Amino acid sequence: MLYKYDEENASRGLENAVFELQDSSGKVLKQGITTKANGETDTIQLSKQLDKTVFDLYVKYKLVETTAPSGYKTGSPIEFYFTDYSKSADELAKMGLQDAIAVLSNSTVVGTIEISNKKAEDVEGSAELEIQKAATGNWTGEIPNYFKFKLEALTPGAPEPSNKEAANTGSKVTFEKITGYKEAKDYIYKISETGITGEHPEWTVSSDVLYAKVSVRKEGNEYKTKVSYYSDENCTTAVETPVITNTYTAPTEGSAEIEIQKAATASWTGEIPNYFKFKLEALTSGAPEPSNKEAANTGSKVTFEKITGYKEAKDYIYKISETGITGEHPEWTVSSDVLYAKVSVRKEGNEYKTKVGYYSDENCKNALQTPVIINTYTTSGQIVLSANKTLDGQTLEAEQFSFQATEIGEDGNSVENGYNKTAKNAEDGSIVFPTIKYEKTGTYYYQITEINGKKPAYEYDGSKYVVTVNVTDNMAGKLTAAIISVTKDGKLVENKTATFNNTYSASADLELKAQKSMKVESEQLGTFEFELSGDNIETQTVTNNEAGAIAFAPIHYNLSDVGNTYTYTVREKAPSTEVQYGTDGIKYVYDTNVYTVKVKVEDNGDGTLKLTKTVKIGEKDYTDPEMKFVNDTTKATITKVDAFGNPLSGVELEVRDKNNEVVDSWTTSTKDNPHVITGKLILGETYKLVEKSAPAGYTLADPVEFTVSENDIDNKVEMKNTYSASGSLNLTAKKTLTTTETPLVAGQFTFELRDKDGTVLQTKTNDADGNVTFDEIKYSLVKDNTDKKVDDTGEYQYTVNEVKGDAAGYTYDDTIYTINATVTDAGNGTLTVTPVIHSSKQPLRMPL
Repeated sequence: MLYKYDEENASRGLENAVFELQDSSGKVLKQGITTKANGETDTIQLSKQLDKTVFDLYVKYKLVETTAPSGYKTGSPIEFYFTDYSKSADELAKMGLQDAIAVLSNSTVVGTIEISNKKAEDVEGSAELEIQKAATGNWTGEIPNYFKFKLEALTPGAPEPSNKEAANTGSKVTFEKITGYKEAKDYIYKISETGITGEHPEWTVSSDVLYAKVSVRKEGNEYKTKVSYYSDENCTTAVETPVITNTYTAPTEGSAEIEIQKAATASWTGEIPNYFKFKLEALTSGAPEPSNKEAANTGSKVTFEKITGYKEAKDYIYKISETGITGEHPEWTVSSDVLYAKVSVRKEGNEYKTKVGYYSDENCKNALQTPVIINTYTTSGQIVLSANKTLDGQTLEAEQFSFQATEIGEDGNSVENGYNKTAKNAEDGSIVFPTIKYEKTGTYYYQITEINGKKPAYEYDGSKYVVTVNVTDNMAGKLTAAIISVTKDGKLVENKTATFNNTYSASADLELKAQKSMKVESEQLGTFEFELSGDNIETQTVTNNEAGAIAFAPIHYNLSDVGNTYTYTVREKAPSTEVQYGTDGIKYVYDTNVYTVKVKVEDNGDGTLKLTKTVKIGEKDYTDPEMKFVNDTTKATITKVDAFGNPLSGVELEVRDKNNEVVDSWTTSTKDNPHVITGKLILGETYKLVEKSAPAGYTLADPVEFTVSENDIDNKVEMKNTYSASGSLNLTAKKTLTTTETPLVAGQFTFELRDKDGTVLQTKTNDADGNVTFDEIKYSLVKDNTDKKVDDTGEYQYTVNEVKGDAAGYTYDDTIYTINATVTDAGNGTLTVTPVIHSSKQPLRMPL
């Protein structure tokens, strides 16, 4: 037996402590040994399953506590063995039993092992509060670690962390762990954002507030906590993901314009010409730059393209220098001046502001009040010859044509080693030759001509201009050159301007072709008309040749058509019905396709025009090289059948037109049924199929009207005939008396005609001569597949008998005559009726 008690009170037995019994190797011998309310267990016996029910002597056993009573710690294992006191201490030591906690005598009926448990101490609870951090606006990166938060306990006496403030780490905000929960209840905390570390005007402090509820529950001796989040102080609206969101507004990037002055040395007195080119070079690594780092002066100003993208508060250094002069201007020297611009960027609120300063050194120590780059101008006696260029028929392009200026003498011949330069026109048509410098006074002559480039489609101007220049000395060391006259091919030009005019021309022709054919190649191709109409052309009507080729007159295009798209239609002209009736030609099904041709006109720039042609039929693209028109002859298929659709031969038919004229006639046969009418009928016209005669037994059919369609299937006409036949049976009898004493009287005796079921069909009496005549029995046959069909062919049975009267002195004849009638079709519209008569008393043939 085992006794479990409280370590501090041995008399207090502990209930529900669970043990298991193990041998020295750890093998479990018994499980589920549980203490009762008094702390004791039942007597521990070994199981018979172990082949023993008692403990062995001098064998070490162990009791292991697997479950401690509520509020207590699990006790240490107890080792014990049974002894009969026959072993010495040395022997016990050799057997490893000297350390056993309990020793039980084998003479003890019930051995008791006592085990005490120490009561477990209460474990305080702890909680970690953690929320999410997010951003709205156009923020796309990681959340920066700028934001500060505070934790405020709303429940009186609630445990709090030593540091109630926290900062975010990316998208998380984690407060210091809260410890000291030792009461089972709920604690409410308020979480809010208190500010932003540093100057970050692009961020707005969030007004979001969250509430955390720490629910504390005691489980055993341990206080367990559970944290949940809410959007309200009363903790009624749970928040699945606790998050405080800040609004981000991206700072406005700064921009700057760099502009300097352009000047010339004192020798220049006019406006600064727009010859000079400059470049801007960023010296600060990562500095924003304009897309175009080059600029040209406009008069006395040089303005670079605006620079954008300043989004960091710092200084950016740029170098400004002159790179060259546009054109040949030897009177000007490229400046070696260099300027430096410093763009100072400062952040004001949520905006980057810029300020531009100019300096003469790279370190930006020597500020400049007026940033200027100066060019040197060298004066001398000189002149610049110029001319104008115009071009008809095309937009003039820069450097499209070349010109020659040659110094000549008064005799018109070129001067040896004299001025001889070429120049090309500018986009605006101006032609400027290199400057001519003079060292002495006098009169100079220059001939200006256009160089014939021999480009196709261009007509070059062959004019010869002579420019006369007079150079004078102002006696102050300066030569002055002036144009005093200009002649063109020997004639004076009043405005003293040499103007060369060229003409550009380009053209192209478009030939539209088509092909005509018959649907059935074996049919003869006739002559048909085709029409071409459309934008800016007169409508053309042409016919095909014997091979079916269709060719329209060429459509001519010139420069005035460039940039336009023209639309044309090509169709076959079908003659009117009246025209067709007036001819003896074959009747056709005309092609109704209408081709839409679009032609886009472009200038190739070489005197030719590019014609881009697209063809459609309706909305469908047409890609074949030639447009095709296919005609067919009209066809009508006439079939003559009986009521059951079987071909019927021997019928005379004819087709008549609207004027009741016979167009075609024939008699049906096995070889000509159906009958096909080809090339005789006019499309769209209505005709009448008329039956002239029919085989015996057939009724003439009503005329059938039909209209000729383009579709041969729709031109199939069927005419049906109905077959009918008839026949009859005439029955008579003879009445006689065996005595001559009394004469026979008309109507004296009555006779009955009955059918096979005995139904009386007719009742007749004799005449004075004894003749009895029954009404004619008629039979019919109508072959039809409708409800009008009739078929009386077959076997019929009738009987004739005398009606027994009550006249005194007469014995009435009780003979019954049976008539078996067979009705058959003779195939010619008549029914053959064959009767066979039998007497009930003797074979007797009744006269008919």
